[in-house]
Amino acid sequence: MGPVQITGVTAQEQTTRQTLPVLVDTSGRLLTVGAAGEAHLGEVGGIANVIDITPTVSTSPAYTAGDAVGGKQTLASALRVASGTALLESISITDLGNQKAALEIIIFDSDPAAATITDNAAFAWSTDITKVLGHITVAAADYVTIAGEAVATLSGLNIVLKGAATTLYAAVVAVGTPTYTATTDLKFRYGILQN
Repeated sequence: MGPVQITGVTAQEQTTRQTLPVLVDTSGRLLTVGAAGEAHLGEVGGIANVIDITPTVSTSPAYTAGDAVGGKQTLASALRVASGTALLESISITDLGNQKAALEIIIFDSDPAAATITDNAAFAWSTDITKVLGHITVAAADYVTIAGEAVATLSGLNIVLKGAATTLYAAVVAVGTPTYTATTDLKFRYGILQN
């Protein structure tokens, strides 16, 4: 296969530019090269990734508004490559205790090590507010109870994610005063579209 001709560019410019080959497989599908030498055969979209987190929550005493719920969450492999980008598309929360608690979920681009994100203790930013990528409000009305347990799904969030590494972090902050009956009552499912 000869060099690719670029329309709208003079012959002189074409000879001075680096010529990159166009690669196709035996079926004629375009083969592109992504970050870090990754090969993507016929791929034309993002990669869906689901991250499940089951934090250990307190059963006593009840949470106070402003308390961190379950401690810091580590969203491993949220990004496909270091310094990559993604979209947070959805969050689903399963509440086995049927508390239907209003929550604030905060997403960080790197470890918020200076913040206080200790379960059932007052959340505090310290200097880590500069690491925030976005926040999601979960209202009590977002939940539905089915067979004695509650589920909330927020979709179409389209929050742009970016971090220096592939791991992002999250904190969940209580708005009300939920009292969970088991330490595994809450489950979070983050739906991410990776670039």
